[in-house]
Amino acid sequence: MWWLQVSRIFIANVLRARAAVANRHRADVIDNTYLLTSDTDIWPIYGNVYQLPAGRDILSLNSDCCGAFSHRNVEYRMLPMANVGMRIGTWRRLTRR
Repeated sequence: MWWLQVSRIFIANVLRARAAVANRHRADVIDNTYLLTSDTDIWPIYGNVYQLPAGRDILSLNSDCCGAFSHRNVEYRMLPMANVGMRIGTWRRLTRR
């Protein structure tokens, strides 16, 4: 079920759209809400590890775990999606097209 893996990338867009419908005048308030993706089999033991550090926009735990791959002569670094946290506004900016 690949769509479950992809859906967590775009959930911020869904939440923002829902907030816009529910509260037309304050939908932008949700943009400051911190959203952390994780795998269902990962249990957070130390909550402070998952908090967004001051002065940072993105939290990516275990981000040095993976290698790279090449596509059309461009090298891309692979990043795990297990634990990635951002404010909803940041998620939306990254997934906007």
